[in-house]
Amino acid sequence: MDPINAAIEFLESAASGEHLSYRKVAAQFNICPTTLARRHQGKCDPYAIKSVNQQLLSQQQELHLVSHIRQLTEDGLPPSRRMLRNYCMSIVGKPASQSWVTRFLGRHKIELKTHRVKGKDRTRHKADSLPKYELYFAYLHEKIRKYHLRASDIYNMDEKGFHLGRGEGSTRIFSRDLWE
Repeated sequence: MDPINAAIEFLESAASGEHLSYRKVAAQFNICPTTLARRHQGKCDPYAIKSVNQQLLSQQQELHLVSHIRQLTEDGLPPSRRMLRNYCMSIVGKPASQSWVTRFLGRHKIELKTHRVKGKDRTRHKADSLPKYELYFAYLHEKIRKYHLRASDIYNMDEKGFHLGRGEGSTRIFSRDLWE
């Protein structure tokens, strides 16, 4: 038991008529007399209780948000810090700060991981245009007809995957077990 709780227990176990000085009890337990008096009179809460009461989301809401991030990671769309702030805003109706996101990630460092993802390289970004895609697929269909290829014989996957946004690099939040 920590000294402050032991001192409070000592004060409450004293006989009802006995008058105990906060200073003497605090000196006996080697704690601050002001803190002892405020805690004993109920004017302040222990740090653990206070921090839970001041959290923006409840533990249940945070666990739900972690599972949502896991689902987004499975779908290949890991959220950014800004998206996480928006999710929080939609849950509680109050804006979350950047430092809230940092503390949230710290509280869930076992489940979540941040990673800097690269955007598209410049040549890939410049090649992203509708006429070029139309030309590519016309060429592809011509080759499929020419060589009598079946759909099951054709496969390809872009190693960059699907990108949201402007193709810039950004920090994304991943479910740790799906990342590793």
